[in-house]
Amino acid sequence: MPSATALTNGTVVTPDGALAGHAVVVERGRISAIAPSASLPSDLTMIDVDGAFITPGLIDVHTHGAMGRSFAEQDEAAYETILRFMATNGITLANASLPTAAFDRLEEQLGWVRDFQGPSDGAVLNGVHLEGPYLSSEDQARGAADPNYLRTPQPQDVSRLAKYADVLAMMTIAPELPGAVPMIRALSEQGVVMAIGHSSAESEHFFQAVAAGASHITHLWSGMSNLLRREKGERIPGLIECSLASNDLTAEVIADGHHLPPQLLEIARRCLGGAHQRLCGVSDASIGTGMPEGHRYGRPDRLVEIRNGVANLVGQGRFAGSTTALNGMGRTLLSLGWPITEVVTMLSTVPACVLSLSASKGILRPGYDADIAIFDQKFNCKGAMIGGAWAKTLEGLPVSAA
Repeated sequence: MPSATALTNGTVVTPDGALAGHAVVVERGRISAIAPSASLPSDLTMIDVDGAFITPGLIDVHTHGAMGRSFAEQDEAAYETILRFMATNGITLANASLPTAAFDRLEEQLGWVRDFQGPSDGAVLNGVHLEGPYLSSEDQARGAADPNYLRTPQPQDVSRLAKYADVLAMMTIAPELPGAVPMIRALSEQGVVMAIGHSSAESEHFFQAVAAGASHITHLWSGMSNLLRREKGERIPGLIECSLASNDLTAEVIADGHHLPPQLLEIARRCLGGAHQRLCGVSDASIGTGMPEGHRYGRPDRLVEIRNGVANLVGQGRFAGSTTALNGMGRTLLSLGWPITEVVTMLSTVPACVLSLSASKGILRPGYDADIAIFDQKFNCKGAMIGGAWAKTLEGLPVSAA
């Protein structure tokens, strides 16, 4: 039996750069070496990836569904469908993002997810991201959230949510709401990533939230307050300005080519990306991801239609999430001329940091988990490996066993 498997003849994307003609050696579920393909020993199973990008598996911290199914369903088939779809697109780990709903329903869902065992050929489920119910009710800030289920934080809510801290990975909250800051403090102390978003916050609310433990920003420019004017011309920074000027927080962008124009992506890049390594790409993928143009879903009073490549609330003139998987965000950024190393940092390295997983995931490095994706030059996924096992099997590539 060969001692290990080598993915050879690829461009290996590492924190030190894109290494052409290199290989990644996988052994016992971990990366054991990164080396020039020509220098490999002969006792390996060699898989020639024909010049493709070899990257760490992508990590999506904010995604709601795909292929007509939603993480809001308490249904194993729904979760398996979504997680398998992710793996076929090079996404190896993800949060299950749940939209605003009745509190009892969200609590029930947390318990259900705790007991869910994912498929062996799908992305690993990291935990739940609650995008609500603690969001601003103001029209611009709430986005597509159902206003019927918006809620102000209550002391008893904290104790109830804390019971699920092992599965509640992240929560988006509007810090200006009464009771929000104590909730941020309590849940962040339990290890929950507290994200500021869907908010009409002014700078004082922002700084209070950060002092209480908020560490992340939900999708820049989407559902966020901006510069305000007071009497005598005083200017008060809103959430977007505070986020871009922050020194320590990570922040998301939806780079699907619809939510944000290139100019805003470039502003986020200059403030938080590049050497800062605090800019995180997310899909915010909806039920409609992977479904055809014109597909409709949702309640009659909150009908969503896929139109021009994005999910739209019918008759309301607002987006209801993207219809693009996370690797599609990479495709957009590459088309704008962003270097592959920076794109992979946004889609894997920074998300791993957001979830406190950077010691084992998000980078191709010896000793790290063998969560690996293989992409062509247009960032279409050719294969994906999770823990050293194929989740999406490579097709049409030569394999030579020792």
